[in-house]
Amino acid sequence: MMSRLGDERAFKLLREHYNVVRDSLTKLAGREVKRTGDGIMASFDDADQAVRAAIEIREGVAAIDVQGTDEYLSIRIGMTSGEPLEEGGDLFGSIVNLASRLCDLAEPEEILVSTACQSELIDTSIVLESIGEIIIREFNEPVSVSKVAG
Repeated sequence: MMSRLGDERAFKLLREHYNVVRDSLTKLAGREVKRTGDGIMASFDDADQAVRAAIEIREGVAAIDVQGTDEYLSIRIGMTSGEPLEEGGDLFGSIVNLASRLCDLAEPEEILVSTACQSELIDTSIVLESIGEIIIREFNEPVSVSKVAG
């Protein structure tokens, strides 16, 4: 997108994306861990709030107007639950790697969640669609993955 829109215009859209994400994190008690290129790694204490934030972020990013084009911004989100290692405010470990791999596997506008995240959800209004067991690089066993409907 940067090559098509130019650096200045594309960076303006990236800032708008960051604003949408940060607003949702603030509203739903998430913590920005770090920027990851054009994304943001975030952490939550509650799976329901994390998924609600992801849905809100997906909708907010889709509403960003890419003026003068027929393009739109879309995001990919990967989520899991567990206790990562933490050092210097950054998160590490297999939990982080799994969330990153799920993000990489997601299609535009998809929110993929692992079994661990699914098992912690209490909010029955969150609808998940199973996409089955997936072999994920660096993991010995297939991971059961679902996507958030909508």
